[in-house]
Formats: sequence, structure tokens, C-alpha cells
Amino acid sequence: EIISVKALAESYYTDDFNRNRTNTFTTLLQHSSELNQKQKTNKPSPIAELWLNAMTKQ
Repeated sequence: EIISVKALAESYYTDDFNRNRTNTFTTLLQHSSELNQKQKTNKPSPIAELWLNAMTKQ
């Protein structure tokens, strides 16, 4: 059973050393909603990394 999932996203251009790191979100649904809003106003970066941390119990 999954209790919670945390996601950390980082996007950057290959020639840009200043990476854009988003906040850590407690749920994927919240992260997905936030990401969709940002894509409407900002052009997407060519490289994106996403880390997931899932808390589970048996």
C-alpha cells in the first residue's frame, strides 16, 4: 500500500548552468497540475529530470 509519493523535478538547457528546480510536491496529482500550468506560460526545457520517493507499508 502506498502511503505518499514525493516528486522533485529539475529542468535545464544543456548550455545553461543555472538549473530550474521546482518545489517538492507531496502528491503526483498536485505536481502534475502545477507542471501543466507552468507549461502554458513557459516554453518547456529540452532536458527534464524527475525523482520519485514513495512511502509504503505492508
